Amino acid sequence: MWNASLPGAAAGPVVHPAVQAWRSGTLDLGFSGSGFLLFYFLGVLQSLFDLGIASHSTRMAGSSGGALTAVGGGCGGVAPAVLLRDLTATAEACRAAEQCYHTLDAAVRARLDSTLPADAAARCSSRGFVAVTRADPTGPDEPLLLGERYHNKSDVVAAAAASSFLPYWSAPSPFTTVRAFEAYDGGFTAPLPCPPPEGNSTYCAIAQFRALSRYNTEGNVTSPAPELDPLPGPPPPEVDIAPGKPGLSPLPFPPATWDSFSLTSIPNATAARLIFDTGAADAAQWARAVGLEAAAAAGARGGRRRARGGAGAAQRQRA
Repeated sequence: MWNASLPGAAAGPVVHPAVQAWRSGTLDLGFSGSGFLLFYFLGVLQSLFDLGIASHSTRMAGSSGGALTAVGGGCGGVAPAVLLRDLTATAEACRAAEQCYHTLDAAVRARLDSTLPADAAARCSSRGFVAVTRADPTGPDEPLLLGERYHNKSDVVAAAAASSFLPYWSAPSPFTTVRAFEAYDGGFTAPLPCPPPEGNSTYCAIAQFRALSRYNTEGNVTSPAPELDPLPGPPPPEVDIAPGKPGLSPLPFPPATWDSFSLTSIPNATAARLIFDTGAADAAQWARAVGLEAAAAAGARGGRRRARGGAGAAQRQRA
């Protein structure tokens, strides 16, 4: 998400604000809701990790499948490739069990409980944020962003599960409970969350799952095809990484098939891997286009030079 308030360079080539944020250690990540297209987000994470642009300590936020990405593949410390394997197993089990109709919540909680480390609360507090929709019987439901402080691992599991709870599908009820209030899928009211702006954050790189069909000349969403926008509410006005976005990878499936993986169908293992690889390729191409790949490579070279210099100084001192 381009933040026009960030100061630009006074002279010379324009530096993308994502690069400025990365150099200052203030680059955040945000993930939309996704259903089983969270495999795309896991690929995005894998690529950003491999390039040295993000790590498990990067602040992340997400709704629904994006919340599972932010908590599991992000602050939870689980390698994206491991989550791909584990969640593919969950997807295969759901495919064989009526798409996990009325059992999806139990499957999500079981996977989170078996995957997240015992110290998930300490790892994820102020680092892994999840959006939930708080059910309000007296007025409109409201979005909430949880994650400033988790009490224990069970609290992390409950928050991420609430963020991905689909009414009457995840369980035979409209809501689940988290921190003593009723809640459901955060994608309904916060389809594209970012970590709170307080603190050092200066740029939130946004990834979303929708295969949107039309972009303006700057690559920002202008008018999505309604049939490709299954969640209520308007789409976000600007995203960094999205399937089918100009300049990134072509969709490996027809748009309607791609978007069906978000709600109405579950990809098999082959499709899950292809979705993951598409996310990885898109993230790498985006990082290259905005200059993050080069900045991270230069930073790594500088770190190696400093390490060699420090080792040489230590040897000279011993001599």
